[in-house]
Amino acid sequence: MKWQIRPASPEDLNQVAALFLESFEETIGHFFKDGPPPAAALEDFFCFLLKEEPEAFWVARQEEKAAKSILGYIVVVADLPFLWRRAFLGGYVFHWAKRFLQGVYGVNIRVACRILQNKFAFWRHSRSMPQYCSQILSLAVTGNCRGKGLGRKLLENGILYLHKRGKKNIKLEVRPWNKTALGLYSSIGFKPAGTTRDSQGEWLVMVKTS
Repeated sequence: MKWQIRPASPEDLNQVAALFLESFEETIGHFFKDGPPPAAALEDFFCFLLKEEPEAFWVARQEEKAAKSILGYIVVVADLPFLWRRAFLGGYVFHWAKRFLQGVYGVNIRVACRILQNKFAFWRHSRSMPQYCSQILSLAVTGNCRGKGLGRKLLENGILYLHKRGKKNIKLEVRPWNKTALGLYSSIGFKPAGTTRDSQGEWLVMVKTS
């Protein structure tokens, strides 16, 4: 199967959100015991990423012109602390809070607290890890395209962008039991730098330097 990798557009975000839910089913199930939430929260978050750093967000489709389904995506970040500052200073956090209170996200207070506790646990345990600004934030490939080289192509695209931005040290986190992802990251030059944790379990922190 041939594919085409191109910059993401707002019209892609509903499919990107659906692919995230498909690819990270275990994580979604950890927080949402009664089934996955509406995709609106994910679409809003991906919209934020696309607006703030559009050159760092790509999707893959089949090469045929008639093909519309997204086969994979990658989001990278050149400066993660700056991105989180923009989330507050740009008013995104307040917009998300408003939509949460309106019930748009289908998330109750109990689930929201569970997510916040998870993020706090991750932050607390990761303070001793390498604090690189540039990061592979999210990478996913649909099931029937895994193991065929698409994940590698997307990852190479993201790394090339970060190098063009002058970022020589790149970080990512991966579950240590995700052997497929570990093999991919190791083959492209990422090396283990330590571990951190959240309420779901351990994360392996990997770093690529050049």
